[in-house]
Amino acid sequence: MWDHVEDADVVLHAGDVVTGDLLDALRARRPVHAVLGNNDKALVGALPDRLELELAGVPLGMVHDSGPRAGRERRMRRWFPAARLVVFGHSHEPIDAEGLDASACSTPARPSSAAANPGARSAVSSSPTAPSSATRSSR
Repeated sequence: MWDHVEDADVVLHAGDVVTGDLLDALRARRPVHAVLGNNDKALVGALPDRLELELAGVPLGMVHDSGPRAGRERRMRRWFPAARLVVFGHSHEPIDAEGLDASACSTPARPSSAAANPGARSAVSSSPTAPSSATRSSR
């Protein structure tokens, strides 16, 4: 995982960071945008439930739990109306889905689940610029 972090311009963490130590270690290497996961009891108040930001001119939404599969695309559009990409976690299943209005929904799954889930991976993308805006929101 650390190789991916070193190669990245920015880290998007979709929750279940679990400890502030990991968050600090990530932040020591790269800019980090993270949301609160259901296992982040120690980080309540330090991370938002939802996050909207812009990277390289692309509006993004982030949330840990996107809810049930049924209705996910409509729910993500409702929660993040401007987002072209929504990154979420919780399910630990790798998902790359087309959302509504040519948007996309994605969860890379947890990097540690590769043995149990051969499709698991971390998502890696290269961004030519730093985020131009970030907005915290809560449910």
